Amino acid sequence: VAERFNVGRILLAGDAAHLNSPNGGLGMNTGVHDAFNLTEKISGVWQGDNGLDLFDRYTRQRKAIAIEYAHKISDANHFRMRERDPVKRRVIMDEMKRITGDDTLMREWLMNSSMINSVRHAAEIT
Repeated sequence: VAERFNVGRILLAGDAAHLNSPNGGLGMNTGVHDAFNLTEKISGVWQGDNGLDLFDRYTRQRKAIAIEYAHKISDANHFRMRERDPVKRRVIMDEMKRITGDDTLMREWLMNSSMINSVRHAAEIT
């Protein structure tokens, strides 16, 4: 994860700001969410409603999300997929079956794995 996602008007997003395993589409999701987050900030600065410090908020928001969501989910996906021990693989599969058998758990899984929850979390970071 980049130290900063902005320096003045220079902005980083997507893979330029953070890298993770390609498994699960997290790179694309995170990059799209970076762009979505930036649209209102660029507009606010462009129209003169906000100063460049708004881009510092972008760094705070998106860096936190890259670490707390994208890397966490990416690492979990990576370890699940690379597990070779049949007993541990069975535990993983049983957990997946448990999640898919419960609408509440499945919805929460999808909200996290799609990173929709991260958009809400980012909005809370000032």
